[in-house]
Amino acid sequence: MKFVIDTAVFADAVGWAARFLPARPPVPVLAGIRLRAGEGRLTVTTFDYEVCAHAETGADVGQDGTVLVSGRLLAEIARRLTAGSCEVNCEGATVWLRAGRAAFSLLTMPVEDYPSPPPAPPVIGRIDAAALSQVIGQTVVAASHDATVPALCSIRIDLRPDGPPVLSATDRYRVALGVVPGWQPTITEPDDTADHHDADGSSSGTATATVAGPVFVYWSTMAEIAKTMTGDAHLTLGLTLNDDGQPQLLSVQGAGRTLITRTLDGAALDYATLLDKPRPHRVRLDTTAFLTAVRNVAVVAERNTPVHLSFTTATDQDDGEAAGEMTLQAGHGDEATGRDTLPAHIHSNTGSVPPGIAFNPDFLAAALGALGPGTTTYVSFADNTAVAALLCSAPPDNPAELGYRHYLMRIRATS
Repeated sequence: MKFVIDTAVFADAVGWAARFLPARPPVPVLAGIRLRAGEGRLTVTTFDYEVCAHAETGADVGQDGTVLVSGRLLAEIARRLTAGSCEVNCEGATVWLRAGRAAFSLLTMPVEDYPSPPPAPPVIGRIDAAALSQVIGQTVVAASHDATVPALCSIRIDLRPDGPPVLSATDRYRVALGVVPGWQPTITEPDDTADHHDADGSSSGTATATVAGPVFVYWSTMAEIAKTMTGDAHLTLGLTLNDDGQPQLLSVQGAGRTLITRTLDGAALDYATLLDKPRPHRVRLDTTAFLTAVRNVAVVAERNTPVHLSFTTATDQDDGEAAGEMTLQAGHGDEATGRDTLPAHIHSNTGSVPPGIAFNPDFLAAALGALGPGTTTYVSFADNTAVAALLCSAPPDNPAELGYRHYLMRIRATS
């Protein structure tokens, strides 16, 4: 194998693929990056049976070939190459990288032991890259980091033929849901007879459909997609189903990069019925001021202690809201305390002042941060502490039409 490539392009491709190397590979070859040169193209691949990443770019190929080398070491070397062009060639069991006066050598790994990456799933549509990145950032804040329950560490993707995809995540204490605009489905009916072929020409009995139930993907994988795959205006999505018609592989492709990830089993996480509850009280505030106040008073909040919100009203407004104030307080007793008061517009279907409520300050700050600066926050809640509060940036009269919703469980307030 021999090729010449721009060092910046090479470092970018290798660096991106290296992001998906397993931290603790079960077998040594999974710590490698596969370089395949041919037909004027270089393909950089990582694969650990769960996530497969391909970065493809142009190169001046002098000799076709495929090698496998240490992934993290190659990424570190590529990052340090001087600007200009880099020559990469394999001599026996050694791969040489030369750029300017610098030269590095790497021992190859047995490429024949490297597992065959999965075939690319059939395309099901295109999606706006910037919108997808934004919604992933909003929903990922509610995903759990407890690896003992993998489904809680995922983002749920609902693909619908009659509307945009909906992304959601939950850790049982909060639920974040976001709608991704710009969806362009390419097929509308399941293709149960699709016959896809592996790289070696063998067929795999898989099928795809535009809608096949929710798809669950690890939040960390989705976060990497949001951070590193926004080079194109649109991304292409693909989906492979297993023999039972359930999602098995999801692919995201754009800007010369393709990510294929195995999906998770999250069938038990059906929380839709938990969200459709009456919430007679509503408070409207400036999001930035609200977030700043939460962070300020939370300085004195000990771990697992809440921030308390209480309300007072003044004169009635024409729109049914009452001008008033919301007071935030954390800490209690003889210990350090924090207190701040914000102007608020308050509405209650009961005709009375809403009761005080309390939240985990970290969870509340994450929800407000997901709503974003320059927005208005509507907090809707019920008297029953078992009903999660709804935070959104538009009037919640019709939650189904809201672009982003964040449901947050309350903490029982004590006097």
